Amino acid sequence: MRAFYIAAALAAAVSSGAFASARSDCDQAQDRDRAIAGCTLIIDGKERGNAATAHYNRGVAYYYKGDYAAAVADYDKSLELKPDNRFAYNNRGAAYRRQGDCARAIADFTKAIELFPRYAKAFENRAGCYAAQGDWDLAISDYNGILEVSPTGAKTHYDRGNAYYHKGDMDKALADYATAIEQKPDYAFAYYNRGLIYQQKGDYKRAIAEYNKAIKLKPDYARAYIGRGSVYSEQGDSKRALADYGKAIKLKPDDATAHGARAFLLFRQGKLKEARAGAGKAVELAPGNADHLDTRGHIMLALGDSKSAVEDFTEALRLKPDLASALLGRALAYERQGHREEAMADYRQLAEMTPGTRGDKAAQDQARTRLQMLSDPKTPLAGPRVSGPGGRPSRPPEAGPYSPDSRGGAYSSAPPGEQSPPAPYGGSGEQGDGPRRAPPGEADAQ
Repeated sequence: MRAFYIAAALAAAVSSGAFASARSDCDQAQDRDRAIAGCTLIIDGKERGNAATAHYNRGVAYYYKGDYAAAVADYDKSLELKPDNRFAYNNRGAAYRRQGDCARAIADFTKAIELFPRYAKAFENRAGCYAAQGDWDLAISDYNGILEVSPTGAKTHYDRGNAYYHKGDMDKALADYATAIEQKPDYAFAYYNRGLIYQQKGDYKRAIAEYNKAIKLKPDYARAYIGRGSVYSEQGDSKRALADYGKAIKLKPDDATAHGARAFLLFRQGKLKEARAGAGKAVELAPGNADHLDTRGHIMLALGDSKSAVEDFTEALRLKPDLASALLGRALAYERQGHREEAMADYRQLAEMTPGTRGDKAAQDQARTRLQMLSDPKTPLAGPRVSGPGGRPSRPPEAGPYSPDSRGGAYSSAPPGEQSPPAPYGGSGEQGDGPRRAPPGEADAQ
């Protein structure tokens, strides 16, 4: 009888140890594969544990391994078992966002906020989706919601500043960047963004000062070198501009903007072969960027290859139909090919556009002049040429692909492209939403 009790105790101890091990593995965040294995034992009923918790934790592990479909499946199951887990809704929304499904992501973030109206991380993630869709007012509203919960969030002020930037409200953007810097003095990205805005305002001295500060704080910040280089370019300091573009390429060889900016400056200098190589690299790295195609189109036109120029301009206009410099360039290329009607059609479209920048207006004025001239059938089809270097088509500097005036100052889709990725949990310092694996459904986020 004694032997029986000893055996039973040993069995219970072994069973308890296995259970504790599976649960510990499932709850820990250091080893994702071990977490998945431990959670799976609980989910499959081979070890004791909370199934809703195990599905939630396994979903987190799959998310960080990049298997978003598996993460969504586990969050689905976790929510079936525990429908009021706001963290699971937030996390599933983050996985949907990673899959590019912002509609479902927004629905999940909204549900998480309904369950807990002060859920800052869900507001942040939903704002990120709204920003990705260009719904700046909705994004700003969510950033306001975060600041009601936590008024001292430097990153939230920074993100809201980005939204104001894209809305075109530069003064409010500057105010938010200033607050972000006040709360986080080493915020290099905020300095860079202020540099962009001062550059657009024509305050080059302050723009350079902001870029310098960003570079000092983050010496490997390629975009800050590009921004400062563009200011030098606008000031006519080609030597410094090329040095900054070169530094940016050295730091980040796959940055299409750096290659494109350098190519455009070389184009202006009449160094067409070097410019062609740089523009080609920019297009190779970012084939869907209309501005790089526009730059290469003008280079090809200057080199006398009007056929390739038309191809580049046409693709640029497919991507960005209102790109004035591409319309002007293609019209010039058509002229050189002897296609009067096609050239006049492009000039006419450009003449009827509402110019958004000084560069667009200059291109439009040139188009109207050519259109009037070509209305006389006796006018020869030659296409105006500049008397400057390389025989490139005449177009004012501010119409160039990398001029802040023509590009709105943004050298990336989101200044400076440092929007944080959706976070399933953690990063905000909220209680119950920090970097721990156990589903924090029972802990209130403060």
